Amino acid sequence: MKTQDQTAAGAAMNWPLLLLGIGQMLLYTVWPRLFADAQGHADHLAATLAGAAMAACIVRGVGYRPQTVWIAWLFSPAAALLFLALLAARLLR
Repeated sequence: MKTQDQTAAGAAMNWPLLLLGIGQMLLYTVWPRLFADAQGHADHLAATLAGAAMAACIVRGVGYRPQTVWIAWLFSPAAALLFLALLAARLLR
């Protein structure tokens, strides 16, 4: 059983990721047309990638580390950067 000190040490906040996630949240709220094409149709893949990147940044940013391997990878900093890179590629096509 973990002591309170061990649990707190393992759950350190990652401020850069948290701020990146909050920044994404604000950007997508202020500028939702980012996920629409010239005709005004929604780009669902771009919105999904944005949501995945934002969730990964916020979940890891607050210090939560899932114990299941595939979920831990899904919310890892590497996955967040991958989702952001795929989003950038999608939006800049």
